[in-house]
Amino acid sequence: MSILKVNTIQKKDGTDFPLGKIGQVISTDWVGEQSTSSSSFVDITNSSLSITPSSTSSKILVTFHINGIRKDGVNGYGSFKLVGSGGSSLSKKVGHAVLYTASTSQLRIGSQSGTFLDSPATTSLCTYKLQMVSLATGIQLTVGDNGDTNSSITLMEVLA
Repeated sequence: MSILKVNTIQKKDGTDFPLGKIGQVISTDWVGEQSTSSSSFVDITNSSLSITPSSTSSKILVTFHINGIRKDGVNGYGSFKLVGSGGSSLSKKVGHAVLYTASTSQLRIGSQSGTFLDSPATTSLCTYKLQMVSLATGIQLTVGDNGDTNSSITLMEVLA
């Protein structure tokens, strides 16, 4: 076994590589079925999670996994969005048009995952949550199909 000890590691141009560290890690998972036919984004129950950055230069790495996605009804689709509040202005669509079917009344696609790096520039509480929407009349979008699949969201503070 070898041990490598150095004071700094530099890039080709002579500048130091930034050494980021993870400060906090906060995670939650949930089980339960939720459906919507709303044409406006609605919160996915239990997907809200908050973190308070320790520095204004910290970034927040958000990862999520939505399990048990199902669409009922023909000629339509649904969409998912990750939103932030507090010091965050994050609002990202994370699965637009993933559920379109023209002739099948029910479609199960399994899951939707994503990772985003946010720069809230605050030491105030930041809250992140997932939302879903039905984007056609008569379409019902479901997460947690049959109520037996875990979904999760994780927040990691990346220190500058």
